[in-house]
Amino acid sequence: MEEWFTILKLPVLKVIIGDQSLFFIPGRKISSYEELMDERIARDLLDIIKTEQFYESKHCEKVRLYDYFLREELVVNMKVLYYKYGFKIQFPKKQVAILFKVTLIDETWKKKKDILLNTSLEVSSLKAEISVRERPSWGVGFKEEATIKNEKFYRIYGLFTTEKQPFFLEDLKLREEFMK
Repeated sequence: MEEWFTILKLPVLKVIIGDQSLFFIPGRKISSYEELMDERIARDLLDIIKTEQFYESKHCEKVRLYDYFLREELVVNMKVLYYKYGFKIQFPKKQVAILFKVTLIDETWKKKKDILLNTSLEVSSLKAEISVRERPSWGVGFKEEATIKNEKFYRIYGLFTTEKQPFFLEDLKLREEFMK
């Protein structure tokens, strides 16, 4: 049976300074791919989509901006990555502009650098076939799966799961970015 399925496309800002990597999503800094699996993040993003036209995400981090061995300033590179959540609801197509404001501070060198980056949080709905798979080997419940354009979204549906809980996408390319 086909049901409405909403996909929320989340921008993940990766800031690279020499051998240091920082990751930011609207409203918070994250340090691992697994943190994206926190359903509170998905619910917070839905709240932003429902109430905002523009969202400013401010962050401040202490980093090393100067290479003391080579005696030169480190280059700051940025990359916008995307992660997708799925919800078993229908939602109108919408985009919310996201402005990342990141202040990088090097306390030893007594310098700071501001980064501004515009991107967007996107949501769209379509009909999808949602299937029930086998029970996970480690617990009670079953696995729900939705496949859309060769992407598999899943969630473990257990005793305390509600319909509002998100489906997660296993994104191996994004996982690799966190490992670099």
